[in-house]
Amino acid sequence: MNSAKASLVVSRLTVLGDRVFNWGHSHRASIRNFGLVVAISIFAGGLLLAIQSMPGLIERLNATPFVFLVLVAVPATAALNALELQIMAAMAKKNMAWANAFEIGVFSSAANMLFLPAGLLSRAAALRAHGVGLQLGGSLILVFMALWFGAAFGYSGLFLLALGHIKIGAGFVAVGSLCAGVSIVFLVRLRPGWRLVVSALAVKLAGLVLEAFRLSLAAKALGIGLGFNQASTFSIASIIGTLTSLVPAGLGITEAITALLSPLANIDSVAGFVIAGTNRIAVVLGLLLLAVFLVGTKRLRSLSD
Repeated sequence: MNSAKASLVVSRLTVLGDRVFNWGHSHRASIRNFGLVVAISIFAGGLLLAIQSMPGLIERLNATPFVFLVLVAVPATAALNALELQIMAAMAKKNMAWANAFEIGVFSSAANMLFLPAGLLSRAAALRAHGVGLQLGGSLILVFMALWFGAAFGYSGLFLLALGHIKIGAGFVAVGSLCAGVSIVFLVRLRPGWRLVVSALAVKLAGLVLEAFRLSLAAKALGIGLGFNQASTFSIASIIGTLTSLVPAGLGITEAITALLSPLANIDSVAGFVIAGTNRIAVVLGLLLLAVFLVGTKRLRSLSD
């Protein structure tokens, strides 16, 4: 009798799950629009509240670190993304020229500002255009994201341990080590050679270091004291925000998570939110300038030909 009831419950839950999935699929545009409205509301509202609760913030603004962030740190991040694409292609036994990889990296990052699948699909399409099969290309993209997830948790956990947060820091390191280890095992099974596997991990770690540096620059532009060690504890915020596919590049989500983590870094939550928001604005501006530069360069070449 209990077995029959259990089967009935499972059957009803399956039917309910199918209905929910079908409804979500048929209303996906509305759901995405709703997610975008919520994300913009969180982002704009959070920045407004942060500015109101931090007297003298406008007067403390420093343009020099912000300009350096836009013109140097963001292009450096784009260069790392290009190197990552080249490593992916090499793991599939294909070659991708640096210029192509850099252009794809810039525009896929810009596409990621729309919704997560846009950035992933643009990368998959680029790998496909260079002869990488759709299944292998998609698997590499997902494994590299898992590697980023693991590296971010491990990296953040180490700095949390250094700041004295033993339990949460150890938990982050454990989660990060497990996720990164599984990702590395998968990559090794592709037999690309240890050099490429180590290079993939090194690029991810370099990206985390660069992201902490960007946050430190954003804080300096706002006149807020934030050391590199403190900024490094926020590394999980961007990956969790990016994995939130209903909103563009984790808009509002990344900032909210940074605010939640801020007390662990010994800074105010409001300061953490506005620092992350400033970094996002700089990334958008930097990508826009890079996109304009790439399009303009291509137009000039076409005219000269």
